[in-house]
Amino acid sequence: MIARSKLDGRGQEYMSVCVDCRLNGSRICNGKRIILENNHKNNSYMIYEMQGALYKKELAKGKEETLELVEFQKWLSEHEYIEDEHACKEAREKLNK
Repeated sequence: MIARSKLDGRGQEYMSVCVDCRLNGSRICNGKRIILENNHKNNSYMIYEMQGALYKKELAKGKEETLELVEFQKWLSEHEYIEDEHACKEAREKLNK
């Protein structure tokens, strides 16, 4: 599932998807996530990779447009990123035992 945040006061909107789930015992994600950051004030977007809480690298950037959920899903598919929903669910269930 793609997590989507609401627009904040600065015109920023974030969407993230876990592509390599690794929850630790404290329920903190140390896995790889792909983040879409839409800037509605500047009409631009950036897609980048995070490993846990650390920024890893920029993957794409666009000016004069923002990406909607469907466009983000299409980008993920074209670049062969697959959501790791099963692993996330499994990791949460192990922590709940």
